[in-house]
Amino acid sequence: MKKANILIGTILGLALAVPVYAMPDMTKTTQGVTPASITFQKGKVAETMNSGGYTYILLDNGSTKTWFATPEMQVKVGDEVELESGMQVEGFTSKTLNKKFDHIIFSAGTPEQAAHMKATSDKMGNMGSMSDMGSMGMSVPRGQDSKIIQGLKVEKATGANAYNIEEIINQAKELNNKTIQVKGQVVRVLPGIMKRNWVHIKDGTGTNGANEIVVTTQDLPTIGQIVTVTGVLHAKKDFGSGYKYKTIIEDATVK
Repeated sequence: MKKANILIGTILGLALAVPVYAMPDMTKTTQGVTPASITFQKGKVAETMNSGGYTYILLDNGSTKTWFATPEMQVKVGDEVELESGMQVEGFTSKTLNKKFDHIIFSAGTPEQAAHMKATSDKMGNMGSMSDMGSMGMSVPRGQDSKIIQGLKVEKATGANAYNIEEIINQAKELNNKTIQVKGQVVRVLPGIMKRNWVHIKDGTGTNGANEIVVTTQDLPTIGQIVTVTGVLHAKKDFGSGYKYKTIIEDATVK
C-alpha cells in the first residue's frame, strides 16, 4: 500500500445521514482548517498535477494564485476553469509529491463535479448540501468510481484476532478496547481530519453488503483498494458535539 500523504489533507466528504457514522461538523473550525465561502472561483490553470485520484490546480484569477485539490479531472496549463471554494487548509504537506502547500483549498471541483458529488452524497443518505456541511462529498470521487467493485465479497482476514465487519458489529461490546484485524475494500477516504485519516471499508457482509466500518489511521490507502486493517476497536465512541460511532477502529495500520 502506498503511504502517500498525497491528496486531500482535510475535510473531504463528511457526515453520513446516520449520526453514529457522522464525523465532526467541519463548519466548526479545526486547527489549520477554515471554511471557505460557498462560491465558485474562476481563473486560469497556472500549474497542475494529478496524484492518487485527485488533481492539484494552481488557479490564477488575475490578481492572486491559489492551490486547489479536486477529484481527478483533465486540465492543462492555460485552461479557464471554475472551481467550488470548498475548505481552506494551511500548511498541508504531500509526501508523495514532496511538496508543502502553505495554503490550499479542498474543493468538489467544477460545478458539474460538485453536482455529481451531491447526487452521490444524497444517494448514500448524506444530509444537506456539501457546502452546508463544510465538505466536498468525496465518498466516491469522480474518476475513481470504477475502482470500487460493487457487491464484492472480501475474504476474511486470518489470525486469532481476525473478524469480518458483521462479527465486529455483533460483538462490539466484547471486542471493545481490543486489538482486532479486519479485511475490506476501501470505499471512502477522508484525509487529514483531526491529524488522522478516516478510512471507510466494506467487506460484503450485511444486507446487500451494506456493513461498513470507519478506521482512523496515519496510512492513506486509495479508494477501491483491498486492505487489511489492524487497530483498536472502540464501541460507542463519542467525539463530542453529538458525533458518535457505534464501532470505530482507531490508531490502525492499513496494509
